[in-house]
Amino acid sequence: MASQRCIAEITTYIASCYPVTFTPTDLTVWHDVLSDCDDEAVIAATRELCRRDTQWSPRPGEIRSAALPEPEERTYLAHYHRPFGQLEANVSTDPERVQKAFNAARLKLRGGEGA
Repeated sequence: MASQRCIAEITTYIASCYPVTFTPTDLTVWHDVLSDCDDEAVIAATRELCRRDTQWSPRPGEIRSAALPEPEERTYLAHYHRPFGQLEANVSTDPERVQKAFNAARLKLRGGEGA
């Protein structure tokens, strides 16, 4: 859950990158929108979005989308990893192998090639 401290940190970061200010009401709304996200994920997503060359500061919904896994990935993670509590030590961290395994599992969940 994104803490109020996290919200204060990311809004300060955003205000340092863009010409914006935040009211106490803004902070309350941002906390509500990001409440189901992990602090570290919110901070990382905010930093990544602020590094893009855009005219406008990131909105809380953009940060939320970047901080949460994709819906399919959330389903996959909930289905395969929640019962085990954490990943086993022998799980690959090679991005290409992980992507191939994820794609294969997603295809299997969808019912094969034509799904």
